[in-house]
Amino acid sequence: MHVAPAEIVKIGHPALRKTASPVSSGLRESTAFEELIAIMKLTLQGRGVGLAAPQLGVGLRVFVMEDPRERIDADRDAREKERTAIPFEVVINPAWRAVSE
Repeated sequence: MHVAPAEIVKIGHPALRKTASPVSSGLRESTAFEELIAIMKLTLQGRGVGLAAPQLGVGLRVFVMEDPRERIDADRDAREKERTAIPFEVVINPAWRAVSE
């Protein structure tokens, strides 16, 4: 499988205005989904700590996150920001719920 980083869409892109669809169990087990995750990981590198599929124009409820130790060690304000290392993680079908008013 050969993948490359994708372009992050800009504000106003239709994918950013629509509700993302849940990832089905069938899609989750597919090669296409594995490729999407690989593309998201490559695209995220050096650009921040999180990336959602709609930011790549893909209307699915999935995001990836990572904050490697090397980047934290290079940030002289890491302690003040309370940064801690986050290993690469894929979050599928997240659900938001209020925990307080």
